[in-house]
Amino acid sequence: MIRDPASTDLAAPGRVEQLPARWVALRGATLALSDARGEWTWRELEHGRKQLAEETASWERIATAVTRVLQQA
Repeated sequence: MIRDPASTDLAAPGRVEQLPARWVALRGATLALSDARGEWTWRELEHGRKQLAEETASWERIATAVTRVLQQA
């Protein structure tokens, strides 16, 4: 847990994965990250976070199904 920089409450904790969504609501088109590979807005980071979460969930479902099949064999 970390403090949400978008919050005026200095004690307000937030989960890391919640921060992009919060900033999208406030400043979606604002530059959020810049490195040698490019620049990303808060909206782009949130989109990427959602995609990664969906892909991870898919892989978890596949791993669970494979484990069940192997346990039955």
